[in-house]
Amino acid sequence: MRTLIKLAFFAATVGLGFTACTKDNSTAPQPTTITGNITPSLTDGGTWRVGFFSDNGLNKTSAYQDFVLTFSKTGNVMATNTYTTYSGTWSSKGTDRLTLTIDFVNQGAFTDLTHEWLVLQQADTQISLSNISKGKTEVDYLTLNKNLIK
Repeated sequence: MRTLIKLAFFAATVGLGFTACTKDNSTAPQPTTITGNITPSLTDGGTWRVGFFSDNGLNKTSAYQDFVLTFSKTGNVMATNTYTTYSGTWSSKGTDRLTLTIDFVNQGAFTDLTHEWLVLQQADTQISLSNISKGKTEVDYLTLNKNLIK
């Protein structure tokens, strides 16, 4: 009788071991696609700064640290510091995914920001963007931080 009980226990343990090792066929969750409109705080009269900028894997944030960005409701953007002003345009669309297009043509270091950026996250005080340009292997990242003191 003891042998029969031991055999039954052994079979149950082996059976549980096999069921515990099943393959997980589920897939990882996909990133959420943001649609709609760009946050209204972009053009509410406040100013923004480049909080982070990675261009083809290189951190270039320091080139923008002294500049303040002002986005107008009419689609203009100005980048100013004590000595220089660069002007450009911006637009956004969000039919199937929200994008922010920034265009600084021939405007020094700000030319590197000229892209159609995919909005990864947005809040009233921060907008996180990404871009993969044709021919590049690295993803560019741009984070805009709102200046909370006007």
